[in-house]
Amino acid sequence: MARVALYALILACPVSAAGATLVLDSGRDNTLFQSAFGDISNGAGEFLFAGHTGADTLRRALIRFDFDPARLPVDAIITGVTLRLHMSRTISATEAVSLHRVTRSWGEGASDAPLEEGGGTVAEPGDATWLHAFYPDEFWNNPGGDFDAAPLATALVVGNGYYDWTSTGLADEVQSWRIDPAANHGWMLIGNEELTATAKRFDSFQNAESAVRPVLIVTYVPEPGVSASFVVAWIAAGMRRSARFAAS
Repeated sequence: MARVALYALILACPVSAAGATLVLDSGRDNTLFQSAFGDISNGAGEFLFAGHTGADTLRRALIRFDFDPARLPVDAIITGVTLRLHMSRTISATEAVSLHRVTRSWGEGASDAPLEEGGGTVAEPGDATWLHAFYPDEFWNNPGGDFDAAPLATALVVGNGYYDWTSTGLADEVQSWRIDPAANHGWMLIGNEELTATAKRFDSFQNAESAVRPVLIVTYVPEPGVSASFVVAWIAAGMRRSARFAAS
């Protein structure tokens, strides 16, 4: 009878807290257009570009999410992070697009390229460009932006549709923002730059269609879980104490 009661209590006791999800909209994005003078941008445009164009110039997309640590419970454990983007135009078949950590702050000005936006437009004050973190006075240390060479995540991008970038590296990155929010400089999307005509176009957070805008999906456990073995040991210890008391 005691054994039946023990298993009944185990089944009634939750072994882990229910998971929860935080969805963030991007707060800033832009495209770096390769150019000798670093005076092209698209800060307020509806699209982002990554890869090598048919005209033999490079495009790299920048994206940053405003992350407030207060939006997660203090004792929350981050279990996964996914960047979701919508790709809306391409000149190539399957290409690997990598996500890299940006190592310094950068800007998004009022530049807004015309038509399909692939050529960019004249940079406005505060824009990130191929040479500038903030046009026209603050420069990257390296043309094409300052970022970690090792990718945090990679996705194979084919035709139009939604694509996800996810990895333990991304989860670690968001966790680091909880400790030091000032370290959040966002990420850079880098496509296949070895061959021409590999560029992909993604929808930005200024896109008129809200459903295709970038989102960052953070899954977490609100409280540390309780293991089943701990529950068993705790209940068994209580039953042993009760048995000793009854025998005395």
